[in-house]
Amino acid sequence: MEQPNLLQIDERSHHTDLTSIAGLWGIELDAELWVKSLTPPQGLEPNDCPCGPDLIGENFLDGFIKPTSPSNGSTLEEQFSSRAQIQHITLAKKCESGLVSTFLINGIPKFSNNGTFTGYSCSLLDVTTVASRAEEPPYYEAMLSTFINNVPSTVVIKDVEGRFIAVNPLAERNYGVPRGRLIGRCASDVLPGDVARQSCREDSSVLETEAMREVEESYDWPDGVHTFHTFKFPIFDSDQCLIGSGAIGIDLTPSKRIEQGLLYRAYYDSVTGLPNNQLAHDRLSQAIAAAKRFDKKAGVLVIDLNYFRETRNADSQNNDEIYLKIARALKRIHREIDTVARLDETTFCVVLSNLSPTDSLQAIADKTLDLIRSHKNRENGTELFRPAIGMALSPDDSCNASDLMQQARLASKKARKHGQYGICRYDRETLGALVRRREIEATLFHAAGRDELELAYQPITEAATGNIIGAEALVRWTSPELGRIGPDEFIPIAEKTGAIVDIGRWVLHRACTDAVKINACSSRSIVTSVNVSARQLTNADFVDTVKAALHEAALSPSLLKIELTETTLADDEPVAKAVIDELRTLGVKIVLDDFGTGYSALLYLQKYSFNQLKIDRAFVDEMDKHKDGFLLTEGIIRMAHSLRLEVVAEGVETTAQRNILIDLGCDFLQGYLISKPVPVHGFLQLLRPEKVVSAA
Repeated sequence: MEQPNLLQIDERSHHTDLTSIAGLWGIELDAELWVKSLTPPQGLEPNDCPCGPDLIGENFLDGFIKPTSPSNGSTLEEQFSSRAQIQHITLAKKCESGLVSTFLINGIPKFSNNGTFTGYSCSLLDVTTVASRAEEPPYYEAMLSTFINNVPSTVVIKDVEGRFIAVNPLAERNYGVPRGRLIGRCASDVLPGDVARQSCREDSSVLETEAMREVEESYDWPDGVHTFHTFKFPIFDSDQCLIGSGAIGIDLTPSKRIEQGLLYRAYYDSVTGLPNNQLAHDRLSQAIAAAKRFDKKAGVLVIDLNYFRETRNADSQNNDEIYLKIARALKRIHREIDTVARLDETTFCVVLSNLSPTDSLQAIADKTLDLIRSHKNRENGTELFRPAIGMALSPDDSCNASDLMQQARLASKKARKHGQYGICRYDRETLGALVRRREIEATLFHAAGRDELELAYQPITEAATGNIIGAEALVRWTSPELGRIGPDEFIPIAEKTGAIVDIGRWVLHRACTDAVKINACSSRSIVTSVNVSARQLTNADFVDTVKAALHEAALSPSLLKIELTETTLADDEPVAKAVIDELRTLGVKIVLDDFGTGYSALLYLQKYSFNQLKIDRAFVDEMDKHKDGFLLTEGIIRMAHSLRLEVVAEGVETTAQRNILIDLGCDFLQGYLISKPVPVHGFLQLLRPEKVVSAA
């Protein structure tokens, strides 16, 4: 079965808002032509609208001086009531200054899924200065030429016959053809066939519809392929006669390359190039679905190399080479339709697709075991690994990918218990772990009410000074029945069962209360960060919970941060956006946590208003080991700063990592190098030196 390309980039995430180009305003109208919303060009606010600051909530047509001779002979009201596309209507309006301004209006009708007309999506452009060309200074043409030649975008102008009239240097570089050979000629005369065909096709569409279009175009440059998001638009003379077309292209290549790196990091292991845990689960889901459809079976082998931890060489580069050899060997002995993946540092897996009833899972595991045991130590000939392999089969054991993978993991642990290495097929005896999960579920709902929870705080420091400026609140749980249970074990269960809502409410109230104590002992403001899950964020009373926690503790909203991951935001985007906007209005800061671990990170930066971005610890861990890790971290910091976002690096464990991050301009640091998470009284102890210094 052909696997979908999970690295395919969602091009829509790069589409620059059209309203940011050339002063174009976006206006949304309802079915009665009342103005619902305004989208201003970049750098402007809705109140800057040239039609007046109070346009929202008004009838769009009110106040305009109607055109004296519409091109189609109908009145302005008739054109809008026709519910057809509105193309290049020129209207005038007397503005607050007393002057009459001229506007060019285009509109696209909108309909619901059942065909009901819901309004118009319009664009408005102030063309007052264009309508007054007679008043232009004599050096206008020279100024325009200088601008076109120096703007960091491609600029192309053609006549109605498709002949080049003007191109700037960046456009020349795209085409690889000197300006002298382009001017006066059509694309088909001077450009390669595929480039010419694409250009002519898009230009013809613009001229036929007399409407703006957005396209993506790719060109070969010496440093690789560059991709441009291009806005193609019709050009009219003062009498509104079509005289040509223009194009402005924005280079998306830097952001695309960053996103490609992020996507690769999200789904592939950086050392072996194999699919990682997330992609392995996706491939297993596909294999199970295909097996069900074609009456086949799907299996998974989980290969635990844990024994290698005790014998591996301290040289991490040498270890990476060994893991890479294992990865290549596993791919070599398994079929192309199977997926070899690396789940974590010492655990590999093989997703087996399209198995027939006669295929032996045991035989496949035996061959895999022999392969891994064949890797010997060059110095003494001993085995490098003592693998334990767990097996699970669908539909025999489960038809759910997560359950099947978990079953194979449990089987591998059982195989390890039987000896230093071995193979074990999942059976009902391995349900012990699942029984523990049920016990956790049963007691977890009462954890907050029984005061079994506590918070630990990990300091966040200012990179440049080392001063503590924040703390991340991390929940801990000690059950009277089950003992100390780590967050990695109980948090996923809490999220799945819904207990996370009560736990999250307790965490918010306790964190706000502790934040008051912490700030009372500090000479500078200490901001407390609280992690919030998707279930919490989309819960109907979440904002009220935050308000209540702040009010009861008498804590300023500016001293609280809410940390959200991409997974949290993806659960219900419209609700998440509304909640985030309300929290920002309240004064609470919003942080995008674990940036780079998912494929939608850049899209979320466009959609939501964040104060900070947290670089995932995986990037910090790799940046002083691999050049790619360093470059990706550098790119993320630069991109965040260009979006006016502060950057926090988590998982800082070495002085080398800290120094690199400081050199890269990272704003804040968090990790074991500074301190492990400590109870609130321990955190107050960390602030004591600061109190002494400030007192001095």
